[in-house]
Amino acid sequence: FSSEIMAVGFVGETKLAVACGSTIYIYDQRFAGIVTRAEAVQGTISQSTGSEIQGMSIRGDFIAYVDEDGHLSICDITDPETSTRFAGKHDALASCVCLHPEEAIVATGGIDQQVLVWDIASERIVDSFKVLAEDTEAKQLVNPPFVYALDFVPDETTV
Repeated sequence: FSSEIMAVGFVGETKLAVACGSTIYIYDQRFAGIVTRAEAVQGTISQSTGSEIQGMSIRGDFIAYVDEDGHLSICDITDPETSTRFAGKHDALASCVCLHPEEAIVATGGIDQQVLVWDIASERIVDSFKVLAEDTEAKQLVNPPFVYALDFVPDETTV
């Protein structure tokens, strides 16, 4: 790989998705080589710009992924050209993403200390919240509350 591997996940029973740089590689574990390659962002950001995938979440044939510019995209691995970049973004690097296991929503988190909840159908942010209260009196945080991981509460839409 040309850069660090930022995320790995299983797709179905036989495939493995690996996010490296601005590309997601899909490996079929039954074969030795790469089966498919999906570009990180359709048309506007390529590997040459340096925008790297920071996290991904997989549900069925869909991969949701976030990049260092704060954007969320979703790709159908059966047709990698269908990668969709959502409107809106984090104020800084987006570090994690989680597709809801049943609902058509996805949550993203970032070093901007925000969690954004997106509606997949409209490709828009439907809810957001900061993980740090605005009225904090701390002038400097030793360990700022960046969002590194997300998950949904089972059978609910609570992040």
